[in-house]
Amino acid sequence: MLKSFVTLIITLIVGVVFMAIGNDFFNGFTDIGVIFAVAVAGALIVFFNEQKGK
Repeated sequence: MLKSFVTLIITLIVGVVFMAIGNDFFNGFTDIGVIFAVAVAGALIVFFNEQKGK
């Protein structure tokens, strides 16, 4: 359960940070936050599943 909360917090932080970066540097392209948040969440799910198998 703790891993779920860690994934949630990291995904939210990455999404908000890249949304701000996309808004400032990429001329209003805030969708980059969603793209990076989904990519990070997927990577963390794979990472935690591999840890469970060991």
